[in-house]
Amino acid sequence: MYAELKASSARRQFKSLLGQTNHYLITLLVGLDSVRDGTARISPTFSTSWNPKSTEVSALRSREFVIKATLSWAIDALDAYLGFCHRRPTLYQDKELSDRAGAAGQKVKERFLVLKEHAAETGGLPYECISALTELAIQWRNNVIHHFAQNQISDDVRTILLNNSRFFLATFRSLDVQELLNQFDANRPPRFKEVTSIVSCIHKFVELSDGFLIGQLNVELHLIDCIDFHLRDQTPDRIAHLYNLSSERRINSLVQTASNFGFSFSDVPSATREFVKVIEILAGLKFAEAIRFFQKESLDEKRNFLREH
Repeated sequence: MYAELKASSARRQFKSLLGQTNHYLITLLVGLDSVRDGTARISPTFSTSWNPKSTEVSALRSREFVIKATLSWAIDALDAYLGFCHRRPTLYQDKELSDRAGAAGQKVKERFLVLKEHAAETGGLPYECISALTELAIQWRNNVIHHFAQNQISDDVRTILLNNSRFFLATFRSLDVQELLNQFDANRPPRFKEVTSIVSCIHKFVELSDGFLIGQLNVELHLIDCIDFHLRDQTPDRIAHLYNLSSERRINSLVQTASNFGFSFSDVPSATREFVKVIEILAGLKFAEAIRFFQKESLDEKRNFLREH
């Protein structure tokens, strides 16, 4: 059986948070346009009153609020991805990387820098540019959300942004870096164009980072981690239920579990697929052997146990 992992479970969960954000933002702004021009009417289903003194002023302030909320939500989704990367089933198999991520604590900028610096050498210019704009977005969110915050970006980040203005113009549909920096430096919230570009940029940062991390993974070990993580809280009775199934249904159940974590399987080899025997071996264990497997403490111990069978 050949296994392939194109997108991690961490990225899939991230996309469930941020995937439609720009669409939602545009939908809300379309609605606010109706408020601004006075054509919006409150529905009888709303159990509240709504009678702004000036619909134009109300729409303008609401627009700013929605844009700020979008920026905050985007950074929170990024923070969630960084957390998913570190938690089981982990994408941080490298011990030094895992330790650095743990030392970063709950600070999104520090967690971001750990991944950015880890992937920077092989990410190339696009990754450097995407990372710079993402780092600015983190600082901008902090300034927007925390009233007394005055977070700045480093000179290196500013230089990357300015020196690659053409990249941003082409990649983010005419995003003007200088105008973006002017907004940031003046401690003003981003405008529509800037916040939608930031959302797209964060998507790209996660896509590039995820591809890099997957490329570094020991696929066999990650597959074991995913299956073990899924069954970690299972009682012996529930594990017994799995091992009461026929061999074919047992394999199908384990394949489905792995698929939920982003794996796909085929009997046909390819350049992007890796031959694995984890599922066949697990499915072939006797119940008592399976219990011993799940009781092993480390992933290496679990892998060695399967190799002995």
